Amino acid sequence: MSYSVERVLNHMRVFTSAVAATLLVMSSNPGSAEESESPSTLELDASQGTPVINAIVKRQPVRLALDPVLGRYAAVNPESAPRLGLSGYPIGNAAASIDGAEIKGKVARFGITIDGRKRMVSAALLGRSHLPAGDAQGYDLAGGFEAFPADRVVVWLNRGIEGATEQITFTRPGKDKERGFPVSLGGISMRLNFHFANDKSWLDRQAAQSLVDQGEVEPFGEVRTIPVWFGLDMPVQEVRSRAPLEVNGLRLQSLQARTSAPLVLPEPDDQVIIVTGQREGKRTPVLLVGAGSLSHCSKMIFERAAQRLTLSCRKQVP
Repeated sequence: MSYSVERVLNHMRVFTSAVAATLLVMSSNPGSAEESESPSTLELDASQGTPVINAIVKRQPVRLALDPVLGRYAAVNPESAPRLGLSGYPIGNAAASIDGAEIKGKVARFGITIDGRKRMVSAALLGRSHLPAGDAQGYDLAGGFEAFPADRVVVWLNRGIEGATEQITFTRPGKDKERGFPVSLGGISMRLNFHFANDKSWLDRQAAQSLVDQGEVEPFGEVRTIPVWFGLDMPVQEVRSRAPLEVNGLRLQSLQARTSAPLVLPEPDDQVIIVTGQREGKRTPVLLVGAGSLSHCSKMIFERAAQRLTLSCRKQVP
């Protein structure tokens, strides 16, 4: 069997496709899903943290976690790989990196089966747990919405939400195969996705600096490092909005910016030119929404065919 080399998701940013830091590059054949024709729905519970569901891989029972930033790919925790007979293809490779720190690994290809429905996925074997600083021991592997063998994935966020509700929708065009959804925040085009790692919402530096320059947010506090995916550390700085900051009607809470240096507040003098030494190229700014901004939402629903994610949330007071 031969495999063509594929640059996954423009050097698949495992975690910071939404934070512009971690790169996961994998080579494999994308293959196709093996599913029945009838529509299907899977339900997961994220009220206590990372949502996990029982599945089958290589005829072995596994615990599969949902991490939307992985898109149609998966990541296998190292303690589970031997039991599943996963060692990676000789020509496959994967890597995760932040600010020069890099972890290299291989790529595996296998089917994930839930309730008799199977979907083939490519997965990273990096020798480190997906979320070692969190509850990684509670599951064997993680995958994005598109890695789940279902037409609809329902994630319960908070079952006790009361009062009038509203639907907040994020969609992407049919030909758009990237993870996340195109949005506009403060008049700036961005790529949005969700994560369950903690309560914080993360802006990449390009997004944060643009919002700072426009006066939408202001940085405060020192730059510090926090543990993130695959045991890597990410430098962040707190930012706060001067007015409610919303995207598609979703109000953002607890914002941090991914940055290796303090963000620069704009000078009041229009004649002053600020040089930051930052070069971002044509990459789209990114925003990763954390659980803290979803505390008033009861559930999220991802629909594969429509490439749509819908949040059911309590209406917020302006």
